[in-house]
Parts: sequence; structure tokens; C-alpha cells
Amino acid sequence: TWSVIYPHHGAILRKSDGLDAKRFAELDAFDKHRDGNKQAIVVNDLVNLDRDLQDIMLRYFKVLLEHRNPHTGLVYKDDPALAVVEFQNESNAFFHTLNGLRGKDFPIYSRMLRRGFFTFVSKKYGSKNAVAKAWNSRWDGNDKWEEGELGLMAPFHWGTDGPQYEFKGHVRRCGDYIEFLTKIQRGYYARRQKELRRLGFRAVTVTTAWQGVGSSSLANLYCDSAADMVDRHNYFAGGEGRHSIIEGKVNNETHLNQPGRGLLNLGLFQTADQPFGVSEWSMMPPAPCKAEAAPLYAFYGLGLQGWDASYHFACSGHRLGDGWPGLSKYTSHTPHYMGQFPALAFAVHNGHVKEGAPVAIRNVGDRELYAGRDVLGQSIAHGSHDEKALGSNVTTPPEYLAIGRVALAFTKGDSRTADVSSYWDKKKEVLTSNTKQLRWHYGDRFVEVRTPKTQAVIGFVGGKSPRLPDVRLTVKTPFVSLIFTPLDNADLADSKHILITAMARDKQTGSEYNADWTHLKTVGGPPLLMEPVQAKILFRGPKPTAVNALDVYGVPTGKQVKLSADGTFAINGRYQTYYYEVVR
Repeated sequence: TWSVIYPHHGAILRKSDGLDAKRFAELDAFDKHRDGNKQAIVVNDLVNLDRDLQDIMLRYFKVLLEHRNPHTGLVYKDDPALAVVEFQNESNAFFHTLNGLRGKDFPIYSRMLRRGFFTFVSKKYGSKNAVAKAWNSRWDGNDKWEEGELGLMAPFHWGTDGPQYEFKGHVRRCGDYIEFLTKIQRGYYARRQKELRRLGFRAVTVTTAWQGVGSSSLANLYCDSAADMVDRHNYFAGGEGRHSIIEGKVNNETHLNQPGRGLLNLGLFQTADQPFGVSEWSMMPPAPCKAEAAPLYAFYGLGLQGWDASYHFACSGHRLGDGWPGLSKYTSHTPHYMGQFPALAFAVHNGHVKEGAPVAIRNVGDRELYAGRDVLGQSIAHGSHDEKALGSNVTTPPEYLAIGRVALAFTKGDSRTADVSSYWDKKKEVLTSNTKQLRWHYGDRFVEVRTPKTQAVIGFVGGKSPRLPDVRLTVKTPFVSLIFTPLDNADLADSKHILITAMARDKQTGSEYNADWTHLKTVGGPPLLMEPVQAKILFRGPKPTAVNALDVYGVPTGKQVKLSADGTFAINGRYQTYYYEVVR
């Protein structure tokens, strides 16, 4: 996947590219008091509004797509290795960094937008009196009708329940302003889609991976639907510090008592007839329950919801790191991610987890898109850095994401919601997928994966004896991710070759937490220490002939776990591994 935007904006935009000299000077002047980045940030946002900047960017795309690889002889646009091109990274016309357009930061761009909004409103309503009637005479101090300009709103004005601050009560005006920006943004995306096709790129396109705020949430998603795939980013947990792990408060929350929230809440933004991907996500260290994240994304996202792409953020090494690599919150090359990916990828690519039947297909038209408020109540707001959380007024219960497929459609007609009462036992606090393959015990904070092939238990099962269809377990470790994979792709009861992936908590050598893991007192350092999963295991079907301990790369160590006469065996920390190979 290509996301080539920042290098262009940050290093390649020059006067010689042909941008109007006054606009270039305005961008350049604004950038001089910033901390480097050239014009990367400001251009990355204003490109959504400026056709000239968009055309300059297209020339950059053209050079890259038409470059011929000297080793393969293929131009990049024809190379099947290039599966996706993204138009824009983490920005849109509804982005918070455009708040400055209402102030004094960009006088030329602000004037362009004020005049554009006036033209849009004049055409829609026909006269000042008609606008006053529609807006209930709610004017702004920056409105200059006779001069052909109307004042702008900023993203911080767009509350979930309607406009805020000085625009409180200006609901119709808010809806009109969001509609105005939607025409600009979707027009850009639709044009870029056609332009890339004319250049000969035939694979998948993505607009951007960023959500709109508050009242603009649905309109922004509608803009994103102009390309082939809808994409999103999300993060969860972590602790003090922005991008780095430092001592201090730790978010020790788990997804397991709040199904459909946290990382999975992005499922509410899947559209009904397009691929859906998440190109950045992570449950960040030093949070203790990271091992739950990858299985939940695999089994509920890529499995039950039928998502199409998952890109964990980020891998900066081709081998497992040492300790918490680079003390970064964003790492894939750790056991909880890279170590679980083999089992999860095997299950996903072999179709072990079925896609669910729809339980909520929400139809959205212009009335909802430009209502001036978030009619579905699912606008995602920033919590801690990079974390995006649902509010409490969401109209589609997030729990539906644990039952069956949830999607949006930009079409007329009534929304469709299935009866989920037989799948949601509110007394026992258990959600069962309509495929019957997944059970989410949100009261007891654990998930069961019950397919005929891959089976697993994820969560707080210490002291419990969960029974999967083909595995009996007694688990001692408080929190685990315990996955059973039939490597011969047979049903687990019949499989002759089973991989066990066993994860619990981790910390660096010398790391110290308080009793409930809500505060990191000492960061520590390499090597990484992993809490061993301690469990007794008995498979249904033929008894194992051997249970081999593998190293952390899956290579046999020559050591074997002792088997009881009935085929029961115990795993623990004796062999310092999270992989076991069962042979039958």
C-alpha cells in the first residue's frame, strides 16, 4: 500500500510547481514559526480545499506510478505488488487542524472559503431573505452578504448534538456548512479516483483514514466512499507519554468487559458494499492486556464482520525486538503481535471464522448527512493520544458488533435491524455470534472461539475451566490468550498437527507496576519478560503422541512436555516459550 503524501508535501512542493505566488507565500510564512516539517502539515490539510494543490499532487502521483522498475521491467501502476494507493493521510476538510481558517492564520484561503460558502448558500436558497428564514435569522459576526462572504465554522463547533459555542442553536447553518464542505471534499476524491484510472492504475484506492468530528461524522464517511475501500485508524490503552513509554499512569482497561468499543468501534463505519480496512491500529504498551487485541481483530473484525484489511502499526524490524522495542508504543515486532500473527493469519486465510449475517444495516441519506448533528450518535472523539472513543449516545449498540455484521449504506429506504434477543443473554452477560462460532462473556471478561477448526479462549479465565468444543482446559494464569490451531487444516478434533499459542502479560526486566497495573513505577529495560501461561489441556479425539516445546520462532527445541495416560498435559514456564506443537 502506498501512502506517499507526507514526502510530497514536506519536501517537494516548490515555487516552480506553479501554485499561485500569494498562496505559496502564505503557506511559507505560516511555516516559518513551526518546528520544521516544511509545509507538510498545513499543505496536507489545505490540499483538500485547493484544486491547484491537488493538481500538483497528481503530477507527483503520475511520476511514481509511471516509474519503471529496472529489475522487473514493470511500471509501478501495472505491478500487482502495488495493491492500494491512498489519496491522503490522516486529513480531510473536517479535520481539526483547519480550525485556523476561522482565525488569522490563512487570510487568502479563509477568504476563498468564505466566498465559496456564500456562493453555495446563495445557489441553494436564492436570496438573503430565504437564507434568513432557513437559518432562523441566525447570522454570524463575520457574515458580509453584500460583499459576497459568509463566516466559517470550525471543526470544534461541530458537537455530536449540534453546533457549540457561538454557533449554538445554528443547526441548519451547521448542516449547510457541512454540506458545502462535503461537495468540495467528495468532489476532490471522485476526481482523483477518475484521474488515477486515466493514469492506468487498476488496483484499489483509498481516500484517507481519518474520521470527521461530531456533526460531520457521517458526511465525512460519505466522502470516503468515493474511492474503492473505506479505511480507518484507531488505538487503545497505553499510558503516560505521547509516542514513547515512560513512567506514570497506565491505562489498564480491557476490551473484554465492553464489547464493540475500544479498537473494534471502527466497525460501525463499515459501508455495506465496499471493502473495509484498518491501516493503523494497536493496543499499546505498557498496558497489561495487549494479548487480547490481535485475536479480537482477527476473529471479530476480519472474521465475523468481514473486514478486508488489517495493518498493525508499526513494524520497524524484521525480527522480534528486545524488551519493548525502542520504548515505542507502536510496535508489531513483539510477541503479543508478531508472535500471534501466524495462528491468526492461518485462521483468517483458511476461512475458519465465518462472516456473520447482517444485524444492523443503517441507510443514510442527505437528511441524515446534513442534519447539523450526529443522528447516529457514533461520532468518535479523541480520548488519550491517538485513541478514538465512542460516546454514550450511539444509536446502534456496539454490542451488535459481537453478534453479526454491522454496516452503513448511503441510500434511501428504511434501515434494517435484526432481532438479536436470542444472541444476547443480558442476564448472563453473554453475546453469541449469529454464526454460533464466537461467545463473548463480557460479565466474566473472556471470549471463546468455537469454530470446528481454530478454537481459543481470550481473557480473564484464571481459576476457571472453560470448555471449548474440542478442548478441556483448567487455567491458572489470571489473563491469557490461548489459541489452538490445526496446522493440517483439519477439524481440531481430528487434527494430527496442532499449534498452541499461549500468551499472558509481559514487562521489561526491572519494570515495576503498582498492584492493579495502573501505574508504571519503573520502566526497566531488555530483555522482555513474559508471564507463562499455566494450564492443563485435554483434546477431544486421538491422544497426543508428543507435545513439543518450540522456541519463540517456532523452531523445535528437542524438549517435550510430559503426557498423562489419558492424554492430558500441562504447559507452564518451564520451557520459556509460548509455542507448543501437538502431534497425534
